[in-house]
Amino acid sequence: MYSFGHRNPQGLVFVGNKLYSDEHGPSTDDEINLIVPGGNYGWPNIAGYQDDQAYEYVNAYENGKKSTKKLTLKLKNLQDPIKKLSTLLEKNHNFKKMKNVEKLNYICWPTIAPSSIGFYPKDGKNSWITKFSTSYFIKKMVLCMLYLLNGDQSQSRGDVTKLFKTNNRYRMIVVSPDTTKLYIATDSRGNVMGKDGVPTSELEK
Repeated sequence: MYSFGHRNPQGLVFVGNKLYSDEHGPSTDDEINLIVPGGNYGWPNIAGYQDDQAYEYVNAYENGKKSTKKLTLKLKNLQDPIKKLSTLLEKNHNFKKMKNVEKLNYICWPTIAPSSIGFYPKDGKNSWITKFSTSYFIKKMVLCMLYLLNGDQSQSRGDVTKLFKTNNRYRMIVVSPDTTKLYIATDSRGNVMGKDGVPTSELEK
């Protein structure tokens, strides 16, 4: 077993000899991870960092069942994500507080539902992309937008840049070999958080 403790990884990308993944959190705490041999990435005990912040699933499991006890164990070879997204600071967050959207309520959760992940080099030839600070991790999300992450190959610094907000489910991103173009594939159906901030299943053509 190369590594474990992953939760719903959606994308993998090699950068040189380094392997990166993006992974869905349960309802918050999506992760971008650098995969190392024997690494424990925490799930189901930890989502994001071991910081006891508010995510919907409890912080520990006992005999396969949810426990309300605070996690005190130390996981062997635990690997923190190089970036976590959609973290809540408050406890007891109401994940069902949106009214009149019961069927699509999960769309309102803080998780951004990442899909594929790509890499763009700092010396890429598309000046429109490289103008976003020194961003060269490219992160594509299911929920309607492209995320650019600024960082190096061991960490991601600061906020993300959000681009191309539409009523689409962005599924796959590819950088052209000459780095001049980005290609994005979308789903033909599904649910999204619309541009007006209301969940919808009506996707753009």
